[in-house]
Amino acid sequence: MDLSGALSIAAIIISLATFAVTYYEQYLKAAKLQLVLGRELWLSYGRGDVKLGFWASVVVTNLGALDAVVLDINGTLTDPDGRQAQVDWYVFGDFAPNSSEFISKGLAETLVAPCRKASTCLVGFSVTPTLPSTRTDSQAAGTAPILKPDVEYTLVLNVVVPRRRAPLFGVAKGSDRMQRAAVTWSGTFQLTADAAAYLAGSRVAEAAGQTTDAQRVQLTGSASRGWPQNATAAIPGAGQLDRVRDLW
Repeated sequence: MDLSGALSIAAIIISLATFAVTYYEQYLKAAKLQLVLGRELWLSYGRGDVKLGFWASVVVTNLGALDAVVLDINGTLTDPDGRQAQVDWYVFGDFAPNSSEFISKGLAETLVAPCRKASTCLVGFSVTPTLPSTRTDSQAAGTAPILKPDVEYTLVLNVVVPRRRAPLFGVAKGSDRMQRAAVTWSGTFQLTADAAAYLAGSRVAEAAGQTTDAQRVQLTGSASRGWPQNATAAIPGAGQLDRVRDLW
């Protein structure tokens, strides 16, 4: 075989490889999700049952060629002593017209993440009241955790999707057979003394049936996809709000 023939065969092989890679990227590449949260949380206590909750600006990006269905976004809130509370998404929201308040757009049940696109939404999360804390007589109503000032709380959120195949190692139990965490986000926040005092007063007021605004706190964090591969995610700015109402 002469040189020109060899070059022709090499060109054909390169063309076929390029076509295969392009076809895979465009049509076959599995969904690859990334989770980004805004730089602020809006904490509040709920009416009557005094449940702690928060709003967050959530972006789910799908870098794959196939659509993905998010079944749940859940996780934990951990205090400095390592005690945890369960966090679950609860409701989707939006801004009320001509105001800075949140309004409900329906319960958070599933979220579609289209291929090669980013889905942005405001999500309300509920916090299961399992974080113990010092309580005073004026804070005795209800069972929600009382967040303390000047300490760091760690928030971890998992994006849960259907499991495509059985796990390679070990035996999955219960719902773990049908779903998995596609991406995990971890961040921290602190409350100032004024913010903690406001939330404590808000908790008492909500228990008495009064409506109060949410407390805005700064949030920092990053996302990791799968285990143990890590990918740092930039935290975009969330919209500036002056007043926010809770939905719990």
